[in-house]
Amino acid sequence: MSTLSHRQQMTLRSLYFNRFLWVRYAAALLFFTTLLWTCAMWLSQASLLVIPAMLLLLLGTAYVEQVRLYYRHNAQAPWTYAIFKLLLISHVGLLGLLFTPYAKALFPFVRDPHSIVLVGYMGIAILLISGVLRKLHRIRTNQDSHYHHIIAYQKQLNLKGDSR
Repeated sequence: MSTLSHRQQMTLRSLYFNRFLWVRYAAALLFFTTLLWTCAMWLSQASLLVIPAMLLLLLGTAYVEQVRLYYRHNAQAPWTYAIFKLLLISHVGLLGLLFTPYAKALFPFVRDPHSIVLVGYMGIAILLISGVLRKLHRIRTNQDSHYHHIIAYQKQLNLKGDSR
């Protein structure tokens, strides 16, 4: 097969890009919840505003890398992987800090920083981040289902090209 049509190239590009769809959704969810936390900290004039602001910056960097993946067929997203590892470490640390006197400084806008809601959110965030790290590992090692769809599509294109 000599060249792919524009439509076939766009389909292939979309297939590669969609491998990271779940990662982008999780990053967006974490970004907006962290943005909400940052705004609440700013309105509370909290001294620890730098913590959610740094997490927000990290998530923004991961999202930029995800957008760049549209233009290259690459299963490697090293920044996203490293950032989600940092997010996992930070959320585990934040979960631990919820049971210390620092909890009130981290969440000054909440009456009871030891509440089940915050503990639940941190637990869900940790599970979500762990799922993203697992997904990124599966993508990196070509064990995700999207990769098999891409290979099947490429084989179909090769067969089509040979039958002409």
